Amino acid sequence: MNNREIGLEGETLAVEHLQSLGYKIIQRNYRSRTAELDIIAQKDDCLFFVEVKAQHQSLYGGAAVHVTRAKRHKIARAAERYLIESGWRGLCGFLVVAIDGKKIEVIEDFLR
Repeated sequence: MNNREIGLEGETLAVEHLQSLGYKIIQRNYRSRTAELDIIAQKDDCLFFVEVKAQHQSLYGGAAVHVTRAKRHKIARAAERYLIESGWRGLCGFLVVAIDGKKIEVIEDFLR
């Protein structure tokens, strides 16, 4: 399985996991000029921008460590663009869904 296939499988697992936790999926693969947001989800009255990182084995500190500072900056810029385009005026936050083999972890507000 190549990296693209692992990523797509990871996004599907992340969507299913988020839905099981009560999140409503608003959009997948939102693209701005600077970056892509893997998932945009809503829970209660808060909008979440979700980065999915998946790997088949827990190597090198786990999947979440691959969300670099540069990647976080791009995600924030894409989220800002989405907020402008959508007109959303409510609360928002950021999540990483880290998938290491069979383990799925949701890390909230990772940009702080």
